[in-house]
This record gives sequence, C-alpha cells and structure tokens, in this order.
Amino acid sequence: MIRHLRPFDPHRIRLLIFDLDGTLVDSRLDLIHSVNATLRHIGRPELDGDTIASYVGDGAPCSSSACSAKNPTKRSCAKP
Repeated sequence: MIRHLRPFDPHRIRLLIFDLDGTLVDSRLDLIHSVNATLRHIGRPELDGDTIASYVGDGAPCSSSACSAKNPTKRSCAKP
C-alpha cells in the first residue's frame, strides 16, 4: 500500500525510478538465492553467499560471467 501525505493524481506520474542497489532495499539474500537457483538449473554447484555478494557493484554482465565461471573468483571478470 502506498501512503502519501498530500493528494495526487497517479495518472500524472511521468517517471518512476526504482533504486534496488541496497540503498532502499536489502536485496543481498534475493540475489544469492537467484544466482544459486540459476546455477542449479544449469547443473553447476552453488556458490557461497559471500562470494556472490562480492560481485555486487560490478554490473550484471560481470557478475553473471564471474558466477558462471568454472572456478569463480572476484577476478573472473577483471578488466585489463
């Protein structure tokens, strides 16, 4: 339920921004569960939660490639 202190017309909203990087929502556990579910689906072993969490902030492509590497490390996606 959305609470607001002054009346507004929701049809006048032109932009809605979601900030899910940990500032408003702690999504760490959701990311860990999602990554491990994906790894199970493709037949790979699950990763430790701290390992997965260490990839947060590197961007989705880097995190995805690091998590799916045969021997995932923080450097699996290091830029030259």
